[in-house]
Amino acid sequence: MSTVDAADLEAAERAIPQGPEPLHFRVVVAGGGLAGVYAARALTRKLGKERARKEVALISDRNAMVFQPMLPEVCGSELSPRHLVTPIRQLCQGVTVLRARIAGIHLPERRLTLNTGAFTGTREVHFEHLALCVGSVVDLRRVPGMAEHAYLIHTPGDAMALRAAVIDRLEEAALAQDAARVRQLLTFVVVGGGYSGVETVGQIADLAMDAAPLYPHVRREDVRVVLVHSRKHLMPEIN
Repeated sequence: MSTVDAADLEAAERAIPQGPEPLHFRVVVAGGGLAGVYAARALTRKLGKERARKEVALISDRNAMVFQPMLPEVCGSELSPRHLVTPIRQLCQGVTVLRARIAGIHLPERRLTLNTGAFTGTREVHFEHLALCVGSVVDLRRVPGMAEHAYLIHTPGDAMALRAAVIDRLEEAALAQDAARVRQLLTFVVVGGGYSGVETVGQIADLAMDAAPLYPHVRREDVRVVLVHSRKHLMPEIN
């Protein structure tokens, strides 16, 4: 049996492919929505573009920001989806933008584990400061049946799917012979009386009523939009 020289062993270890080196940033902004984008832009103004690009990273699972407050207008055909979508790299030219999904947050070690995609695997990102701007998600479990039957309005695709559903109901109502079935087809329920819910009610009503005269046997008075809200006042965000 031959003896392995220490120098040869060290050289062999260096030859083994190593994982990618972790990235280091002074500030990491997690989230590419309104809060994350404007936080990154504020840091750019504070530090200057050259310094911010080296010290600040924005991490988002999408490479474009969606201006969600205007999604109801897409549902009502008043706006095109392209008017609501802006590339994050265009908005935040002064920072490093990483498109990835955060798989783990390790606060004691001040590092993140990122899932960067099927071909690049995972990367580690170390930080001194972390700004969590990941927003919120809709808890569909609070309303029975919502997960199975409701339309969400979170992306332009969601808004377009809702618009298509409204038009489909008009198409069916035009062929329905029973007046009760027409009323059923043209009754829409919106859950949530916040800003988005109230906007969505108005957009659905405008879309359906404006289109109704184009369909035989469909009257504007057959359209009914119901808003279900759990609080005493609508739009509590602005009260």
